[in-house]
Amino acid sequence: MAESPITLGIANTSSLAWSAPQRFQDELAVELSRDAEHHLYFVVVGPELTPTALNASSDPAVWNLDITYETSAGQEARTVPVPEHAFPGEILSFGETEGVLILTPADGAGHSRRVTVAEVVRASINARGDRTLTAPEVAFPGMELFFDVAAGTLTPAPADGGQSRKVTAAKVGKTSNTREQEQADWVNAAVEEFFTFDVVYIGQSYGQDGKRKAIDRLTGGHKTVERILSEMQDFSPNRSVGFITIDQQMESVHACIRTGHDGADLLSVRKLLAEQFTEISNSPLSKTTVDAAEAALIAAFQPKWNVKLKDFPQTGAPALLKKLKEQGYTHLYVHIDLKDALAKVRVHGKPSSQFSWRFDLDNREIEDQDNMPWHRFNLY
Repeated sequence: MAESPITLGIANTSSLAWSAPQRFQDELAVELSRDAEHHLYFVVVGPELTPTALNASSDPAVWNLDITYETSAGQEARTVPVPEHAFPGEILSFGETEGVLILTPADGAGHSRRVTVAEVVRASINARGDRTLTAPEVAFPGMELFFDVAAGTLTPAPADGGQSRKVTAAKVGKTSNTREQEQADWVNAAVEEFFTFDVVYIGQSYGQDGKRKAIDRLTGGHKTVERILSEMQDFSPNRSVGFITIDQQMESVHACIRTGHDGADLLSVRKLLAEQFTEISNSPLSKTTVDAAEAALIAAFQPKWNVKLKDFPQTGAPALLKKLKEQGYTHLYVHIDLKDALAKVRVHGKPSSQFSWRFDLDNREIEDQDNMPWHRFNLY
């Protein structure tokens, strides 16, 4: 049988975005990132979102947050609707003197805390997504939907007591689908406008047996991170530094099996490969996985502040390359998905929340790069 190329596939299953202050204040997010085994992090730069006002809207359960930010075309102003349930048990207010957003416990207990515009906008997006878009109050705003069991009809009636009308189940479904599409379009536009970033640094934190996580590195006085924050504050006040943390799982081991003309038994070949990689498949997280993902991402993004690994796999990380090849791998496939983080990042000027790269470890080159959905391939 001819030698078969064997690809190691690495992908993330979760991601979180952080503002600079949030990494010290948001205890829930910190625990989520720890539980999700976030070892890799991106330092990113995007528009500085500045609050200018917070007003009541026509809906008593929604605030209107006015913000400004700089683009290449100049200053832009936007109003973002903030559902009250975006911050359950807390009241959002705007301190005009200092120009900051403040969350205060609704019951008066505990302490108030400052929040960034980015945190508020992301919470608003998530809160809008939490509402069931097929619920009557969303599909038919200002109406109450009733089902007549005897007649088998659906009747939306105005909540203020106006005239009701019968509708079909198909109409309810169509209206709900329209609302869902509108919601998806709104989320995509918000992410595109507020949370499209340039990646300026990529790093990892693993420690002994994976006990250290990315958030530990980001809150532990990281010298490069502090230099980035300082430089942006001094020279680019209209730009903001943030962070994205991700996990990295060994999703699959893929073998393109070639059989010769001697009638080799394909099933026995598959069995042999399965036995050979059982230990790897059952241990999705390892230092090698983290190292491989970090090296691949640095080579792909070429972040400004990274010095090492930019030339992987040509000359960078020779020990890592040797280890991967000794384990039988000929290719490395890395995929990132940042939808959970509500973020897009640019590669060669192209923004997306998903990117994939395939590295040929024998020829030491990147074979292709795309942002198509990740297709997990199983060991076979």
